Amino acid sequence: MPPPLPPIYGVALASAGIVALVLSLIVASIPLWLASKILGLRRSDLGTALVALLVMALLFMAASIATIFIYPLNGLVGFIAALWGAKKIYDTGWLQAFLLVLVSTVIVVVMTLALASLLAGLALFPAHP
Repeated sequence: MPPPLPPIYGVALASAGIVALVLSLIVASIPLWLASKILGLRRSDLGTALVALLVMALLFMAASIATIFIYPLNGLVGFIAALWGAKKIYDTGWLQAFLLVLVSTVIVVVMTLALASLLAGLALFPAHP
């Protein structure tokens, strides 16, 4: 059996995990922030988008878990709970909350396609032959 790792490795891994979580939350909140800017919402800053992303994710999970035995409806109930979170955080109506989620989804799709195209182009045409 190999010797155990020194405790500093555990601290380093935990720190790296926390940094990765924070960075992924910031990157994931950028489309929501851009969508709030496009829609002209009053509270459209990156901090609000970060809080809204966290709240919407937690509400979606909680509502989906609460309705786990109603399988066809639990995703819909979770989506409505997430919309309610966006509605409350951004102080908008249901339609603007839905448009916020819709526009941010379109932004995510466009960003994903652009990144995939860029990476495919780099793979197909390397810098050195």
